[in-house]
Amino acid sequence: MASARPWCVGVIVVLFAVTLTKTAEAQTPPAVPTLPSGQGQLVPGTVVWTFAFEPPLSDDRVAAALTTIVMPKLANAGLARVVASGPAFRLGLVTPADQVPLLLRAAGFAQTPPFVEAGQCRIWAGPDSSGTGASTPAGAAPVLAAAMQEALASLGVQTRRCEPTSDPAQAHLLVWVYGSSPPALPDRREPTFLSWPEYRSPGAVPANVGSPAAGAPRPPATGNAGIVDDPGVRGASGALLMTLALLAGARRLTRSPQIARPR
Repeated sequence: MASARPWCVGVIVVLFAVTLTKTAEAQTPPAVPTLPSGQGQLVPGTVVWTFAFEPPLSDDRVAAALTTIVMPKLANAGLARVVASGPAFRLGLVTPADQVPLLLRAAGFAQTPPFVEAGQCRIWAGPDSSGTGASTPAGAAPVLAAAMQEALASLGVQTRRCEPTSDPAQAHLLVWVYGSSPPALPDRREPTFLSWPEYRSPGAVPANVGSPAAGAPRPPATGNAGIVDDPGVRGASGALLMTLALLAGARRLTRSPQIARPR
């Protein structure tokens, strides 16, 4: 019976570890999608649009989330969103709709609403002369402005509709004909269209998911950042630590005591 005791302890430890691992996996949230390049090829003459570079629109996850909501509203407008890729442009990413909350959460905008209006949105439309077909920048700009306002409203963000501007340096949304001279994209360090409740001063950032205080550094711009502090992930880590502790204890129990032999 004494020799069977270590074997029984080992079986119990293994079964307990498997149970803890399955419980932790069940609590782990789905991973945030990675952000690959948009699929497809841009054709000269297509009317395209993009965001200005300013927080939070300059965060790839925020831009992808808003694009995913906006693009179905532009299905009949012939518009394509592009992002700068060096000196050129590529198609922007559109994710499945159920990924939008995960993208915003990973970017540090888990609150509802995720943003507040900091200022009047402005939209710039390039010249129409090089456009092809019925769609032109001037005709597409009002459609995009309405779609963006509706998309933000679906997130609980109340904004005014983007007003036209003739100066691309003042714009938050820019529309032009792909193949023509693209505008110089504005590059701002402070939010002038969408901000967030925790924004207080230059350099302030939204609180992380699970962060104890507002203004903590935001997570990196890729991967599963922002959800690594979820209870499910903590549960998996705890299960692993407990399993290691139990295995160490079982190992001590299974060691046979050294019995001194009579001389």
